[in-house]
Amino acid sequence: MGLLDWLRRKEAGEESPPLTFESHENTLEGLDMKGAIDAHMQWRERLTDHLHGKSQETLEVGTVSCDDNCTLGKWIYSSGKRKFSHLRELEDLRLTHADFHLCAGEVLLKHENDEKEAAEQLLNTRFKHLSGQVQLALVRLHTKASVS
Repeated sequence: MGLLDWLRRKEAGEESPPLTFESHENTLEGLDMKGAIDAHMQWRERLTDHLHGKSQETLEVGTVSCDDNCTLGKWIYSSGKRKFSHLRELEDLRLTHADFHLCAGEVLLKHENDEKEAAEQLLNTRFKHLSGQVQLALVRLHTKASVS
């Protein structure tokens, strides 16, 4: 199933299979689509491991909260902006991606402030939702860019 079919099913509220990419859908103006989506899906596991003391990784609130430190963020503010600034879908992705990183930072901050239960709750609700929204926004941008 290609990106467009996946997006149509997702937006119709249908159960959709895991996102797969056809060969012509792998990149968007130099961005590895699968890599960007996978990296943002892995954040939940990284944060969970951190909260449970299973991670050797140092995660700092200020760094995690910034939306321009990761590959997707750097792309949004460079190649993505240059090529797709005229598309509403890029701004939707930028805003959703920024919220995602702010929420990740908030999870860490709550954990550092000894609000462990609140950190877990945020991770399993709002953060999980935003993770899906980043994926959806990225696929929407790719779909729009492909037909423009």
